[in-house]
Amino acid sequence: MKSSLEKALIISIPFSVLIFSILVVSFLIHDYSNPLDEDWITRQFLIGMFMFTGLTIVPGLLHLQLIFSGRIPFCIMNLSHHPPSIRHTHEFQFRDHSICSGCFGSFLSIIISEFIFLGYFLNPHIFHDNLAMIFFLMGLILIMLSYSRYLIIVKPNIRLIQHISLFIGLVLALIACDLTFKSAFAMILLLPSWLLFLIGRVQLGKLDHLEF
Repeated sequence: MKSSLEKALIISIPFSVLIFSILVVSFLIHDYSNPLDEDWITRQFLIGMFMFTGLTIVPGLLHLQLIFSGRIPFCIMNLSHHPPSIRHTHEFQFRDHSICSGCFGSFLSIIISEFIFLGYFLNPHIFHDNLAMIFFLMGLILIMLSYSRYLIIVKPNIRLIQHISLFIGLVLALIACDLTFKSAFAMILLLPSWLLFLIGRVQLGKLDHLEF
């Protein structure tokens, strides 16, 4: 019971901080106007930084190791890293391979999110301003779907789908905020909110593993 309450608290904090941050940002930039801040190139630079940061997570998710054997080094990845006692709850079977639903799902989530971000980076007009609220709500729903695995025990293949939804939800919500505020300053102020979702995911994962 204590663990469930702790998880519920961790889940609620990022959402609460995000909503509060949006209210603060709305108040601060209401009468604020700066051509450089609103310029697409400035905002595009920040989006590029977000894209690059997302890619830096990939090697850790795949547990990549650089092996020096002979003259040519090569990389190996380890997608099955849970002890046997919890492997059946955290890894799904694909043919003869056991694959961590968390790491592999998060990897797929980042790749899909990078393509969505890239589309917005190259052509922001494909995301219409009038759909900003829909993108935002879709993003929050996907994030909640991802977090739900820590409250409800499901099969590893379902957990895979839940893991895939996290970064896609974050990207859609982030794009929605940029469409709404059109301000690099606003995006910087909202950055801690997005980081809290990732920190929350890490903390929830630790609690989840301690239960087994």
